[in-house]
Amino acid sequence: LSFKSQEVKMRITCLGDSLAFGHGVPRKNKWLVLAQKSLPDTVLLNAGICGDTTNGMKRRLRNVLGTRPDGVILIGGINDILLTGSDKEALSNMDALAAACKQLNVVPYLAISPPVYSGDAMDWFTDPKEARPIALHYAQGLRDLANAKAYPLIDFAEAGDWHQADMYIDGFHPSPKGHQAMAKMVVSTLKDTH
Repeated sequence: LSFKSQEVKMRITCLGDSLAFGHGVPRKNKWLVLAQKSLPDTVLLNAGICGDTTNGMKRRLRNVLGTRPDGVILIGGINDILLTGSDKEALSNMDALAAACKQLNVVPYLAISPPVYSGDAMDWFTDPKEARPIALHYAQGLRDLANAKAYPLIDFAEAGDWHQADMYIDGFHPSPKGHQAMAKMVVSTLKDTH
């Protein structure tokens, strides 16, 4: 994971889970790749790992910050909820991740995942009926954190009509259509903040 030495306006790394990685869609359809096409003076790096939790993100943050990004998009926490049935640790970890970025003058972009719907991806985790309200509570917690600490927010839950079945490949991971909506949201947020 590194930025090429080319001169660019912004260097942004996305640290997170399968939603950062773009699980289940070809590389050309992933939201970071699509966003990159609309941001020629920005380099976007993907540091997403499928199945990662916010604890894993904390362990990897040092390496990400070592690449000297201007900003880090932080998207994670849903796996924490699915594994534990709670959002408390995820909120605490996201607060710590953002604070660590800010301390080094790296802009932390808090990202809210698209809504969680039932699907095969979650059949072996917390019951989706239980995970959904916790995920909604978590999303509001991230909004409150961003507001309280003046962190830029990328609210993917507001990026499209996630009630449409074709926005997901499995009720959890976005389809190419979902990735298009996410890319538009990232482009808009990055243009508005720089």
